[in-house]
Amino acid sequence: MDYRVICDRTGFKKWRSECRLEWDGKLVWSKVWRRRQPQDTPIVYPTPQPIPDARPETTDNFINVPVPNYD
Repeated sequence: MDYRVICDRTGFKKWRSECRLEWDGKLVWSKVWRRRQPQDTPIVYPTPQPIPDARPETTDNFINVPVPNYD
């Protein structure tokens, strides 16, 4: 069963079978239908958070101490 609708973009009377539903909920004529742009929903990465009390790793300090020989 087909019925008449009004295109949300052009305002023309069209058959429902000639129309498509867009991503934003508008019912529009197939000839003026637009695909959603990929840049509408960009990938957003969270900002890096600083580490509290960050310190660089220290170098190992070995102390050369003579060990007594009890032989």
